[in-house]
Amino acid sequence: MDDVQSNKARVAGILAAYGQGDLRPLFATLDDTVTWEAHAPPSHYRFGGVRTGPQGVAETAAIIASEYAIQRYDVKELVGEGSTVWALSEASYIHSGKPLKFMTATRWVFRKGKIIEFHVFFDSARVLVEQGRLKVVS
Repeated sequence: MDDVQSNKARVAGILAAYGQGDLRPLFATLDDTVTWEAHAPPSHYRFGGVRTGPQGVAETAAIIASEYAIQRYDVKELVGEGSTVWALSEASYIHSGKPLKFMTATRWVFRKGKIIEFHVFFDSARVLVEQGRLKVVS
C-alpha cells in the first residue's frame, strides 16, 4: 500500500508546479497504465472524457494549454486515505482574454508512487456561463 502522506506530498508538488505551468512533476509520476478523466461534456470541453496512458494525458494537457492560460492553481485542502488523495483547489485561467476563476476537485489514485487514476470535477455549466458560451435564463 502507498503511504498516504507521501501521496499527498506528491499531489501538492504536482499542483504547485502545474500552477507555474510546469508539467514535469506530473509526467514523472504517471504510470504507463494511467486512466485520466475530466468530468466535463466533450461537446463543450475538448479535454473532457477519458484518456489513457501518458500519451493520453499529454493530449489532454495540450488541449487545455491551447485554450486556457494557467494563472494560478491554489490547493485549499488535501485529504487522503490509503492510495487515494482528493484535492480541493481554486483554479485561475485566462480564456479568450478573459479571466476565469473556479473551484476544482481532483481525485488521484496511486500504486507504488505512480498515478494510476485521475479524475477532475468542476462546475462546467458555471464556467460556460463565465466564458459567455451559455446563457442563464431567469
